[in-house]
Amino acid sequence: MCRILTSLNAVAETCAAEGEMLWEKALDGSDSYALCYAPSVRAGALGPSSGHLQCDRGSYFMVEAPKFCCRHPRIQVAGQSVPARGEVCGDLLAQYDAEQQQIKLARGPTTTGSDEQLADLNASATGDATPSQIAFHAMGDAGKWRPSAITTCSGKAGALITWLNGDTPNRAEFCPTGTTPVQGPGYASWQCDGMYSEDSLLHCCKVKGRLRCVNHIREQAPGSQCNCKGLGVNEESSADTVTSCAWPAFVALQLGGDLFAGWPTDLRGSL
Repeated sequence: MCRILTSLNAVAETCAAEGEMLWEKALDGSDSYALCYAPSVRAGALGPSSGHLQCDRGSYFMVEAPKFCCRHPRIQVAGQSVPARGEVCGDLLAQYDAEQQQIKLARGPTTTGSDEQLADLNASATGDATPSQIAFHAMGDAGKWRPSAITTCSGKAGALITWLNGDTPNRAEFCPTGTTPVQGPGYASWQCDGMYSEDSLLHCCKVKGRLRCVNHIREQAPGSQCNCKGLGVNEESSADTVTSCAWPAFVALQLGGDLFAGWPTDLRGSL
């Protein structure tokens, strides 16, 4: 990462090339957001905007779109175990209680955005990073136990199911959308040796009416702007997102503690 020497005692870091969201808590208690791209610096750039793209007021929102993947996926075909040729992942995570033979949706996409903001996001060029409306709809039943015999797996990509009390450690399966979980007519799941997740976060806002999204957010300390010219220096940095007790709740949850406990989500209609 490139750092810019702004004084004898201070070094200002450049923003990431792919961009990052800067958040600042104003003295009046309001939240202010701006986008920053290299070679602009997080603090210390010249000019009234400090090289940042100021977000339109009230336009910021966050979207989480995790993937839940099967370890060593394989499926039975004509009595033979056939391994998958690539990654097998769903956009929903469910838990199965073998003793009670019931299932519940545990995790999926979340957002702080409105329907209008999500519609703008779906129309943008963010690709697979954008959660599906099917998965959002399924999250409406999150946390509710249902008999597995009358359940159909949902989500755009399907559901990864883990066993709470199975006879095999780390037992899991990937259940394609529209099929029956665990067993029974319509069963077509991939067997897994456990699972892993791939998290994806988007921080979005509009700049002069145009939607922009980045993957990372950082705190911008109030009054940290410095109008001074400096000398460019190449230096590797391992600095990561800075936490603050004043951060919005969803950002604080992202950075520490239980990522999903108490997350202020918009959970939209079944597994």
